[in-house]
Amino acid sequence: MATKLIPRLYVFLPARRDWPGGGRGTLGPATAISWIAVGDDGSARVERGAIASLPKARRVDLVVDSRDVFTATIPAPKLAESKLRQALPNLLEDRLLADPADLHFAFRLSDTALSVCAIDRATLARALEAFAQARIAVRAAYSTIYTVPPPTDDAVALRVPPEDEPHDRHGTLRTDRDQGISLSLDETGASTLALLQRRRPFTRLRAYGAVSDSLRASATELGLAIEACGIGVDPQNPAEAVNLLQGPYAVGGGITGRWAEGLLRGGSWKAPAAWAAACAVIAMVGLNATWLKLDAQARDLRQSIRHAFRDGFPRETTVIDEVLQARRDVVSLSARAGIPSPDDFPALDAQAAQLLAEAPVGIVSSIEYAHHAYTIHFRAGALNATLRNALEARAGAQGLALRFGSGDTLRIAPRGTLSGGGA
Repeated sequence: MATKLIPRLYVFLPARRDWPGGGRGTLGPATAISWIAVGDDGSARVERGAIASLPKARRVDLVVDSRDVFTATIPAPKLAESKLRQALPNLLEDRLLADPADLHFAFRLSDTALSVCAIDRATLARALEAFAQARIAVRAAYSTIYTVPPPTDDAVALRVPPEDEPHDRHGTLRTDRDQGISLSLDETGASTLALLQRRRPFTRLRAYGAVSDSLRASATELGLAIEACGIGVDPQNPAEAVNLLQGPYAVGGGITGRWAEGLLRGGSWKAPAAWAAACAVIAMVGLNATWLKLDAQARDLRQSIRHAFRDGFPRETTVIDEVLQARRDVVSLSARAGIPSPDDFPALDAQAAQLLAEAPVGIVSSIEYAHHAYTIHFRAGALNATLRNALEARAGAQGLALRFGSGDTLRIAPRGTLSGGGA
């Protein structure tokens, strides 16, 4: 019989200083943590166990100890989301004790204010790695202050950890929209409550979790009425929490560092790797098929050129470059027939005369012919912009290429034979 999935599972991460090795170690699938399972009917189950033995749930929320998360509310700057994420370290630099380069920032934007959170990157990455190793997908991560509602005019809310919590007994007292304090649950907590009463008068203390005798005594001493709210979380309140899984830690987004390493060890890389390998194989097959098709077309084209050359020049016995040899043979046949080649001196001389027919008299100082090109030297200042434009227009009609050089010179050659520009 299939096990019914829990609608929502709240997993409470211990404070970093309570991790193995006094906070210098890391978490793993065998690490014991507290969790609360909440059903659709509002029923709840509070237990403690290893990460790997967590019950199956449709949604898993990771609740981080408020002592490890900086939270604040600041005026909302008029910036795009991408620029705002880059600006957060500078906006909060004077409020942070740690180096902003070591922190991961998250935010939630409302109409007039910006709720921001900051957490040590290594703390968040190592926690997520432990869940990835246990193949548990975390949908959200936020501070414990968001597990209870914000204060009202006459009441504040306090989250009380389970009684079997092995570490020091501290609760989380929410003092504002994005602020809270860690409250000792023994008799010393009365002084903290008294200070808070002076700053923000209240008469009721809403306790989420098991209320200890020492907490009741402290409340009685201050004249506070304790309202027991059952389990250690308000199921409706985390909807307004600042989710730490943003940017590189966003659900479905990129992964980095030790978190990625944990996912790799967890085996969740196999399906993407299989798809990537299949795409690579398809791409290679397609490229090879295209190359074979183009190679066959190139061979057919070369063969056609060779046959055409053989048919046109049957006396050629040695064939090395059909195109070059065909050009030379055409020039030779034209010369025998008395047809001048376009790059011969007589042909260029006649075309140059036509080109300069309407030019002013006496503007040419010298003419040279070399390498099948005609070079004309003009007198200083004679080759002005008007004359240049006129020469270029006539050259186009005669099938000539022009190139103007320095010192009022003009180089003429048949179109397609003059490199470096020209009409």
